Amino acid sequence: MQESPIGGDDHGVTDAAHPRVGVITGDPLRLEGLKAICEDALETEIVPISVEAGLSGRELALVLIDGETTPQLFEVIATLRQAQPAAKLIVLGNSTPRSTSSASSAPVQRAT
Repeated sequence: MQESPIGGDDHGVTDAAHPRVGVITGDPLRLEGLKAICEDALETEIVPISVEAGLSGRELALVLIDGETTPQLFEVIATLRQAQPAAKLIVLGNSTPRSTSSASSAPVQRAT
């Protein structure tokens, strides 16, 4: 099957069956884990990128942002939405704040 790049370069979405997924992370273990899961099972190409590379005009189907290692997360999200309007953005994190978790914020009632 011949690949036909969208956007005129080899860094974009190359074909519907093998989309490119940009990953912004400072954690090499997370990057390798995502590669192991996504490249074979989902037939995607994982491309490690910096925030600046995400703004360079490369078309990506999806951008995964490591919320734990990305400073100024909300500014990065807003900027990427403008630069990559067709890309889906997903923020990865390690925990849920207690204020948003309904299970952990519910009071425990004990029988007497």
